[in-house]
Amino acid sequence: TRCPRGWLSFEGHCYGYFGQQLSWRRAEAWCQATRGGHLASLHSPEEHRALAAFLARRPEREKEENVWIGLHRRRQGWLWADGSPRHYWAWEGDDGPKGHPCIALEDSAG
Repeated sequence: TRCPRGWLSFEGHCYGYFGQQLSWRRAEAWCQATRGGHLASLHSPEEHRALAAFLARRPEREKEENVWIGLHRRRQGWLWADGSPRHYWAWEGDDGPKGHPCIALEDSAG
């Protein structure tokens, strides 16, 4: 897969960073409307590390800024915004970090 300049290419997927301060729902809608995509879905520790490293290298990103990913909780459990199955889980237990309904990568991720 050929990704736009400045994006991360990982196992056939492209990942970009856009610094808008949006809620999870608005960020997902923005990705769909402007890029025809979704917030990132992470399916392995390697993909998680690659995305965390990519974000750490972004000069325009605020040091302590968290970044939304596509994982969110619904009645049926945790789902990825793109509909892909959840094979990878980076948090202890099934409640997610701090019981939040949406997940963000923190600056210390990696």
